[in-house]
Amino acid sequence: MRTTTHPALVRALTAVRDAAPRARVAILGYPWILPATGVTFVDLAGVSEGHHACRPLGVRRLETVPQGTNAVIVHPNALGEQEMVAQVQQVLRLR
Repeated sequence: MRTTTHPALVRALTAVRDAAPRARVAILGYPWILPATGVTFVDLAGVSEGHHACRPLGVRRLETVPQGTNAVIVHPNALGEQEMVAQVQQVLRLR
């Protein structure tokens, strides 16, 4: 990860910054490694507290995906996506 993902992320963010120097760039909470390229990291850990994939429908913000190479893959559901958008809007002061 350190030798492949991090350099790839730096290249991608640098390309975005070069192509759109006035753009506001934000990274949501999936990445573990963030380069210092002038982006905003939106931490979603706090707003997802208590809404893990084992919680009941209507409370959980993640759904399991029964495929792939990992034993358990989870992705945000509609409620989780709405919460993510609200958090991004708050952090970037878009409301």
